Amino acid sequence: MAVVDTIISPEIKISFRNNAGFKDGCSRYDVPIVGGHITATGHKPAVTVCILGRAKNILSSFNAQPDDILLHVTNLKGSFHPGFQFWNCSSHLSDADLHRDLSILPQIAENGWWMLHVTLVWLECWVPYNAFGTVRSRGTD
Repeated sequence: MAVVDTIISPEIKISFRNNAGFKDGCSRYDVPIVGGHITATGHKPAVTVCILGRAKNILSSFNAQPDDILLHVTNLKGSFHPGFQFWNCSSHLSDADLHRDLSILPQIAENGWWMLHVTLVWLECWVPYNAFGTVRSRGTD
């Protein structure tokens, strides 16, 4: 797995600060940043991220159907970030705990569940980043 990102902010020093936090977060998950772009525009900040990897089954919401069973996965061992309305459920965890928590996602995919909402990831950055999704399965009791 690898990450490509674009970080844009009003000032270049903010872009570099965001990038440093993003690198720290990615290193905790053992996911390298393999490319991207950092710039300053004088406008509001923006971040784009593309995650590259291989999977036996893809977690997706594109095939949602009426009456599909939903599973919501959230790490409840956290709190809202004091300056932002984002759920911080991982900055206090060890790297081993982060890897354990994320290991559930391939298990869910391999068992035929579809991703609609998961809150497991928080990358400690100047601008907080979260991964969200919801899990559902077709034809599972």
